[in-house]
Amino acid sequence: MSKTLATASAPGTTHSAAIAPRRGVRAALVVAGALALLPTAPRAQPDEAPSPAALAQIAQLVKDNYLLPIAVDGAADETLLGRLDPQSSYLSVAEIRRLQAFASTVDPGVLLLPLAATSGPEPLVGRSAGGGRAAGVRAGDILVAIDGEPTAGQSEDALRHRMRGPAGTSVRLTVRRDGKTLDLVAERAAKQAGAEISARRIGNVGYVRIDSLDEGTVGRLAEAVKTMQAQTPGLKGLVLDLRDCPGGLLEQALRIADLFLTGGPMLTQRGREASDVTRRKADRDELLSGHPVVVLVNARTVAGAEIVAGVLQERGRARVVGMPTYGNGLIQTVIPLNGARDGALRLTTGAWYLPSGRPLQKSGITPDVVVAADARDLAPQPREINIKGALDAPTTGPVTPPPSVGPPELPPPGYDTEAGDYQLDRALAIVAR
Repeated sequence: MSKTLATASAPGTTHSAAIAPRRGVRAALVVAGALALLPTAPRAQPDEAPSPAALAQIAQLVKDNYLLPIAVDGAADETLLGRLDPQSSYLSVAEIRRLQAFASTVDPGVLLLPLAATSGPEPLVGRSAGGGRAAGVRAGDILVAIDGEPTAGQSEDALRHRMRGPAGTSVRLTVRRDGKTLDLVAERAAKQAGAEISARRIGNVGYVRIDSLDEGTVGRLAEAVKTMQAQTPGLKGLVLDLRDCPGGLLEQALRIADLFLTGGPMLTQRGREASDVTRRKADRDELLSGHPVVVLVNARTVAGAEIVAGVLQERGRARVVGMPTYGNGLIQTVIPLNGARDGALRLTTGAWYLPSGRPLQKSGITPDVVVAADARDLAPQPREINIKGALDAPTTGPVTPPPSVGPPELPPPGYDTEAGDYQLDRALAIVAR
C-alpha cells in the first residue's frame, strides 16, 4: 500500500511512492513534510561523496524535478548539492544501510526539532511520548547529553541513532529546563497500536489528544468521539489537541479533517510544473455536525497536524487556539540512484496548499485565539521560517493572508501553569459558550 507522510520525523521506515514524479523518477519515496521520513543528512563527506555517474544523474534529476527551477550548467559536481535547500541531500549507500538497520531498534519516544531551526548548538525536544514522557522529558527541553555524551556539535542523524536501541533497554537523557539540569532515564519500548491517541470527557465537552498520525488513528478518533457522544447525550462539542504532534501519515491527516466536514476542498499538492497538481476534497459524512470544534496547536505542531488544523480553520469548521505552528509544508521525494547502488537523492519536489490557496510552508497556522501556555512561549520558537536556506513555496496568485492577531494572551497572575493547562481552559470555554 502506498503511503505519503506529512511528518516531522519518522526515521527508519520506508514507504512507496504515492505520487508519480516526472521524467524517469521511478521507485521514488515521496515524503510530505520538509522535516522528513528520513533524517536530514549532512552534506556528503569525502569518503561518502557521490560517484561521477551519480552526480550526473543528480544534475538531471534536479534540473527536471526540483520544486524551483535552478540552473544546472556545465559538468555536475558536489557544489550543486550545496545550492539546494537544507532538506534536499545526497544519501550514501552507507547511510541507507544505517537507515535500514533502524528497523531492529526502537527509540524512547523523544522527537527532536531540526538543529537548523534552533538558536543554540544543542537540540530541542519537539515531542515526548512513551518512555520519554514517563521519564519526565518534556517538549521544549534542551537535550544536553545522551548516556553522558554531549549532544552539541552532533548531527540530527547521529543523535537519533544514539537514542535508539533494543526494545526493553534504557537510555539516560540529560536535559536542561528553566536553567536546571536533569538526568532522566527513559525506556525504549515498541509503540503499541492506539497509544498515539487519548480521549476523555471534561464536563460535557469531549477532549482528544493525538500524539502522532499513525495507521488507524482516524478510526480510533471516530470511535472515541462516537463513544463520548453515546455516553454524554448533551455533549456540547470537542477539543482536538494537536500540540506537540509531529504529523505522520498524510492520508490520516486528510481523513481526520474529513471527519468534521461535508464536501468541499481540503488540500492541494503542487509540483514545479503548472500541470503537476493534485486536489483533495472531503467526501465523508460529517461527525459532530452542528457542534463546535476547537483545535489546540503550538510551535511544535508540525506538517500533517498543521494540515488538520489549517483545513478545519479555513473551512470555518473549527476555531484554532494556542500558538502559531511550525510551518512545514514541502514534499521530499527520495530517489534511488542507479538502483540505489550509488545511494539516493532526497529532493524537494512539491508543496502543500490550504483551501484558500495559501501555502503552508513557513507561514504555518496562525490561531484564531493566540494563547501562551506560559511565559516561556513568548521566547523565540524554532520554526521552519528560521531555517537558513529553507524554500518558499511558489505562489499561484493572490491568496488569503493568515488571520491578523495581537500579542499572545498569558495565563492570569497566580495561575499555576504546572498544575493547570491554560490553553486547554480557554479552548473548553470557547466550546462551552
